[in-house]
Amino acid sequence: MVRKALSHSLLEMGHTVSVSTNGQEAIHVIEKNRSIDLILCDVMMPVLTGPSFILMLKNYFPKNRPNVIIISGDKVGEDYLKKIEIPYDHFLTKPIQMDDLKKMILSLEKSRVT
Repeated sequence: MVRKALSHSLLEMGHTVSVSTNGQEAIHVIEKNRSIDLILCDVMMPVLTGPSFILMLKNYFPKNRPNVIIISGDKVGEDYLKKIEIPYDHFLTKPIQMDDLKKMILSLEKSRVT
């Protein structure tokens, strides 16, 4: 349900969206499309966790990794990610406030332009 709501909102904002149900599926999406500029990634995903997925991004984007917004149901997840040094751009706690997500995306878009 969260994936559907996020997809719908991002499509309304004019973005192209690809959806994966787990980290391994997301890797397959990236293998087919390297023009991705933003990844929304949950910390807890089946098959391949969010942190493992993000570390694997280095293999596909050795120089310019897409922006990453981490989503978690718990603020403690952010402390964990910092402790294990997982690279990401923003952290968003569930339940997701769409206004917060839109602000994050706009901020990332502006930083890519400058």
